[in-house]
Amino acid sequence: MAYTPTTTGLYTLAELEAANAGHGVHPNTVHSIIDAMPLFDQAPLLACNDGSMNKTEIITEYPDLQARAYNEGVEAVKSQSNIVVDSTAMFAAYSVIDADMMKRNGNSAKWRANKEAAFTRGFAQGMARRIFQGVKGADLKEFDGFGARYKKACDQVIDASAGKTVGAKDVLTDIWLVDWDKTTVHLIYPEQGLAGLVTTDRGEQDAYDAKGRRFRAFITDYQWDMGLAIEDPRRVIRIANVNVTALKKDPVAAVDLQTLMIRAQERIPDTLGAQAAWYLPSSITEALRLQILQTPRLVLTPDEVAGRRVETYAGVPVHRLAKEVIGTYTTKLNV
Repeated sequence: MAYTPTTTGLYTLAELEAANAGHGVHPNTVHSIIDAMPLFDQAPLLACNDGSMNKTEIITEYPDLQARAYNEGVEAVKSQSNIVVDSTAMFAAYSVIDADMMKRNGNSAKWRANKEAAFTRGFAQGMARRIFQGVKGADLKEFDGFGARYKKACDQVIDASAGKTVGAKDVLTDIWLVDWDKTTVHLIYPEQGLAGLVTTDRGEQDAYDAKGRRFRAFITDYQWDMGLAIEDPRRVIRIANVNVTALKKDPVAAVDLQTLMIRAQERIPDTLGAQAAWYLPSSITEALRLQILQTPRLVLTPDEVAGRRVETYAGVPVHRLAKEVIGTYTTKLNV
């Protein structure tokens, strides 16, 4: 069963708790995801328009107007476009808790929920990592994340190491500016499916160890079907080749993060939307703070997004994500 969108026409996971009642998604699970991954506070979730796929027509060239005189016609013109197909991927896992372990803890539902919280957080971090680093691959099981789509030289990719020497062992990372919206960049789920992480309590059942031996256990299934749709590629900016190694040695002067972020915002073709957000790995947020302290061209301003205290930079929320989510690399991208 697909969800009916709210008046905004979209959902974020921060809005799902109210919407999920009776649809098999546990509110506490949603809360755990929000707590673990602020990424989902602003990323819209929309149902696919073609089963487990989402098809988008991207206009690549607009028709031009023509001047005419009296008694003179004009030529027929049309816009040029490409059809882009984004697909969802299925992710699943299940937790197994030994029934005797449950008994020793009083068959406590609270104890079991705490035990299974690791699965929720693991799913959240794994899904967030795929949004940035996912690669569909030959088997088509996964979906392409931002990194796989913005890896070549274009207006949406800024080279943070341009004109600088990058050592063979230097660690590099990215800063992302994403202008989320239901018509530009959003997450997708199957047309007749459920949005977000779905948990199913299977109760006490037979389970098997690595050698095929049976024991009784409480089992919970986890399922999350999701993909990434980019309908307007101009609404995502990647600041690539940010030298983490150099910033650790000289956080103030090694990489001018403020200038790079200003340049990135200016690459968005018009005004940023209400759900735009910055995503920085935890390995470089300290350097940004120190640079602002030294030369404050812009400031980090306290604010609140989806009930979470955040800071904004030039009016856009700044989310600090684990470095494992955004990823690192040692080979400089040729952008």
